[in-house]
Amino acid sequence: WKMSTATLPPISLVDRIRERYLDEDEDEEGDVMIQSFLSSSPKKLSGERARLQLVVLNHKSIDSIGDVSQFANMVRGVHEVDLAWNKISCWKDVSTMLKHLPQLRIFNLSHNNLECDLGDTEIPVCSHLDTLILNGTNLSLDCIRKVAQKMPVLHELHLSQNKFDADFFESAAGPSGEGKENSSISDSVSLIHLNRCGISRWSDALQMLSYFPKRETVFLCENPIKEILHGKQEIEPPYTSIRMINLSKTGISDWSSIENIENWPRLVDLRINNIPLLDDYSDEEKLHLVVGRLDKLELLNGSSITREQRESSERFFIRYYEEKQQRPKKYDALLAKHGALEKLVKVDLSPKTHVTVRIKCEETEFDKEMSLKVTDTVGQLMRHLEDEIGVAYERMRLFYYQRDCDADSGYGISELRFPKQLLHNLHIEDGASFSITSKIVASRKRAQTKSISSN
Repeated sequence: WKMSTATLPPISLVDRIRERYLDEDEDEEGDVMIQSFLSSSPKKLSGERARLQLVVLNHKSIDSIGDVSQFANMVRGVHEVDLAWNKISCWKDVSTMLKHLPQLRIFNLSHNNLECDLGDTEIPVCSHLDTLILNGTNLSLDCIRKVAQKMPVLHELHLSQNKFDADFFESAAGPSGEGKENSSISDSVSLIHLNRCGISRWSDALQMLSYFPKRETVFLCENPIKEILHGKQEIEPPYTSIRMINLSKTGISDWSSIENIENWPRLVDLRINNIPLLDDYSDEEKLHLVVGRLDKLELLNGSSITREQRESSERFFIRYYEEKQQRPKKYDALLAKHGALEKLVKVDLSPKTHVTVRIKCEETEFDKEMSLKVTDTVGQLMRHLEDEIGVAYERMRLFYYQRDCDADSGYGISELRFPKQLLHNLHIEDGASFSITSKIVASRKRAQTKSISSN
C-alpha cells in the first residue's frame, strides 16, 4: 500500500533523496528520470563515482532540506534538480541548496509556495546555471530580478502561469504611473516563457519583454492578447531583437496584428496556431495569407518556408485579393513584384455522381433520355424503372450498350445479371444506352400440353 502523494506528510529533501535514489529497497514507481549511478548497486559505490547527476522529486511534500552536510555530500555532482509541486517556502533553504550545488545547470522550483520577496536572504552566485523554472510561483519582479542577477549565464527563464495581468503592471507602476521596476531582470536571458500569465494588453507584453535586453525567443501562448500594436517608445522597442515568437491560443483576431509583425526586423519564426483570426480559413488559406504578408519569415508553425513556397504564397495572395474591394497594403507591393496574374482555371476532378443515358424498351415503346445515379446498384436501377417502363422487376432483363459498341458483332453489349453490382463499376459515360426486355415465362398449362405431346 502506498500513500497518495497529495496526502504525504512534510519531509526533508535529504530523506526523499535517500529514499528515492540511495535506498537499496526501492519501492517507488513512475518518476525514475535519473542517470544516477555509474554501475550496479549504489550502496557499493563510494567517493567520486557515487554521484547523482539528476534529481527529480515532484509532488513529494518536501518542505525543508534536512541535514545540510548530508545534502552537500549527496548532490555535489548534480547537474539538474526538479522540485516542482512541493512545499518549499523559505528562500533561505533555496539559497542553501544553490550553495551546495556547484555543478547545477537546470533548476525547477515551479508551483512551490515561495515567499514573494527574498527579505535579507542572499542568493549565491550560480556560475553554471543555464535554465531556471519558476512557473506558478507568483513572485514579485524585484524578487525574480535579485535571483536572476546571481546567475550570470542564465539563458532560459520560465515564468508561465504567473499572474502578470493588467492589475499587476498597474501596481508595479505605482500611483504616479512611473515604473518602479524599470531596470532589467537579466542581461543574459534570451529565451523567455510567459504562457498563461493573463497578459491581455500588448503594452504589458512589451513591458515584460523590456526586462530582458537579450530576448530572442518568446513564448506568449494562451494569453488573452487580442491585438499587436506599434509601441510608441523613444528607445528601441523590445520586439526588435525577437527571432521567434509563439502566440498560439491567444485572442488575436485581426490581420493588422499580423501586418504589424512585418515591422519586426529579426523575426524569422512565428507560431500562431489556434487564434480566432484564422478560424474561418482553410489550411491552404492560413498558410498563404500569412506568408504573403511577412517577407522575412522562414518558419511558420514549425514548417520551413522554401523559396518555392514563398512564391506560391505570394501569387495565391494576389489572386485571393484581386477581386475584393478592400485589399491589404501588401497587395500592391506583391503585384509590383509578380505583375498581373492570369486567372487559374478551376478543374473539377471529383468523380461524377450522375450521367445522362438513353433507355429503350421495344415491348412497351419506351425510349427516353434519363439521368442515371452511378452510386446506385443494378437492382436499384431496375426497381426505379419498373413502374415507368411497365415491366415487372422479376421479369426484367437489363442490357448495357457501351457507347462505342459494335452492333453487328454484339461486342460491347452485356446483360446486367447481378442486382448488387454497383453501376459505378461499369464506368458508364454520358451517351451510353440501356435496353430492357421481358423474360419469357411459360405458363403451367402450356408446359403440361408440351409434356403430353412429347409422350
